[in-house]
Amino acid sequence: MPRPSCRSASAREVDHLSEDEYELIEQLLAPFWRPWWEFDVLSIARPGEQGALTVGDIDRNTGGVSITRAWKWANGRMRLGDPKTERGGRTTFVPLETVAQLDLDRPADAFLFLTPSGLPVTSARFWQQG
Repeated sequence: MPRPSCRSASAREVDHLSEDEYELIEQLLAPFWRPWWEFDVLSIARPGEQGALTVGDIDRNTGGVSITRAWKWANGRMRLGDPKTERGGRTTFVPLETVAQLDLDRPADAFLFLTPSGLPVTSARFWQQG
């Protein structure tokens, strides 16, 4: 399967990764994390938003991703809250090939991405377990 394009659709947007950079990072990741990484790049979701997604937030027929909450630090603990900005609640789309890699045969309220130990993925947990 061809690698996902990291190119921007608009000249005003910034390309943060070249295709070579994307592929290098993907190869350095453990296979467990590769679907998470691909989804991360293609969904344009912030890490806290991506980790807060549930199975029910993904439309397997269209690739629609409903972003309605995010992990945030509060009083030294992680908690679920609203996205970072007022316009943070949104729907974005990922390719159906990316959706096909996700485990969507679980309850709609189950977190979409889990660590190998079964906890919801947050940036801190990725860096600890990735």
